[in-house]
Amino acid sequence: MSQEDDEKYPASAISSWSGFVYQGKVALYHSLKLIYDDDLNFELQLDSSDDFAIYKNGKLHTAHQVKAKIGKYRSGYTKALEQSTLVEFDKIKGTTRYFHVSVQLDNTDDHKGANGETVKFYLYGKKHYCGLGEIEGLTKEIIRKLCDKLSITVSENIINFNYCLLSEKISTKAIHNHNLNQVHGIPEDRAAYDGRIKATEILDDLLSENPYQNRDYYAVELKARLLTHLE
Repeated sequence: MSQEDDEKYPASAISSWSGFVYQGKVALYHSLKLIYDDDLNFELQLDSSDDFAIYKNGKLHTAHQVKAKIGKYRSGYTKALEQSTLVEFDKIKGTTRYFHVSVQLDNTDDHKGANGETVKFYLYGKKHYCGLGEIEGLTKEIIRKLCDKLSITVSENIINFNYCLLSEKISTKAIHNHNLNQVHGIPEDRAAYDGRIKATEILDDLLSENPYQNRDYYAVELKARLLTHLE
């Protein structure tokens, strides 16, 4: 699109908005992967120690920076990669650091910072990136695998339901932390730092809010299926 064509439209911050949404969805995907691997001893922190972070026993376990940029050359991420190596606050020497990108880069080797700290490009299956249009499918697949592991009966509708439910949990937490600052006067840095989501909360939502675990819902659906079969 030429500059002249671009000027025909009002300015938009859709990329910034999308970036924050994508960041939350990546955080959810990573959290579900940990839960699938039987790790329930962690807390998810949003936009504080890093774009998102995993805490265990009150200490930073892994720090994650997420970038949803257009650039496909590693050189365009040099500053962000170096920022990820910083030793500050809870990010101490030896902290495991991950870098998430939404496009395939020309080089995804580990980045070693000037201070000797290493940042690894996060691996999604066999590739080091996850497109904006792919994160939903990957997250739904891990939900399906987790439900199978827990012997929860699922359908496409149930997978979609749980995906929306858990995605909303991430958004709700971000708004809650903002509300603590806006209404209750708690500094936003503190609200974001302390306002974490426990792994058990994510799993409980998956279990307790699943329609197939609800007797009334299940009875109605079975009745509907029976009527369909008789007809």
